[in-house]
Amino acid sequence: MRRTFSAQTCLEHLQARTQDVVTKSMLAKGGKRKAANTEGMGKTWWKKSIEWLDKKSDASRIRTCALKEEQIVVEVESRTSLWLVPDPDGDAIKLSRIMDEEITTVKSPSSFPHFHPHITLTTVPSTTSESVLRDAVKPSQPTVPIRFQSLDVGNKYFMSVYVTVHRTPELVALRDHLSNVLGEKTVPPIPHMSLYYIDDPDAADRQKVADILQRDRVIDGPDGSSVRLDCTEGDERGVDVLDGFVGHEIWIMLCDGPVDTWKRIGEPITL
Repeated sequence: MRRTFSAQTCLEHLQARTQDVVTKSMLAKGGKRKAANTEGMGKTWWKKSIEWLDKKSDASRIRTCALKEEQIVVEVESRTSLWLVPDPDGDAIKLSRIMDEEITTVKSPSSFPHFHPHITLTTVPSTTSESVLRDAVKPSQPTVPIRFQSLDVGNKYFMSVYVTVHRTPELVALRDHLSNVLGEKTVPPIPHMSLYYIDDPDAADRQKVADILQRDRVIDGPDGSSVRLDCTEGDERGVDVLDGFVGHEIWIMLCDGPVDTWKRIGEPITL
């Protein structure tokens, strides 16, 4: 998976943090040169820049970095995820009405990609075999009821605007099982359903989009501990309102490259 960042943006960030002059040659040479006032900081310029740039994902995934034509080019290893998804012919269609809305203009081509409604259950290196992932799901695994808890905004690409979901007993049991089988660190700490991925150049739109959703699509529950999403098509409201969904399938997804090129591996695991 290749991701690119503006070299100028990277330089401006580093200079703001250190109040020193950072040149592109420092980045291009792998950060072997350090500015005079950085003694004791303990990390090279290159590592600092990539740690900042790659805040969207696990830094351990970085394989190669290079400065090419005014951009930092970062090669990141691909990952495979298990997605819990709603009925593709039912609630998934309703949720997509919200997720596919064009709410604002964007600067980055990586902002607002289309993707299937899902809750990520676990993420592992793509070298993990399909059979291992299929075997990680119990043959007797029942369907998983999902209940929406709150609409939230994050500062990471894959958690830009999302719905936090309640930790229902069924979801907790499935997450705990996968944590035991595949490793605790493979399971996201916050169970959630992303609505939009918004890139850093459009970061200011994250809150704006959430505010629009809150006004037009989100109905707060009476007890303040849950929300419903109005997925009604067009300008009408109140017809298709969801307080959650039932996870009927688990998909094995190869998440490599741009989001709209991600693909499902094999047939769904039907619950």
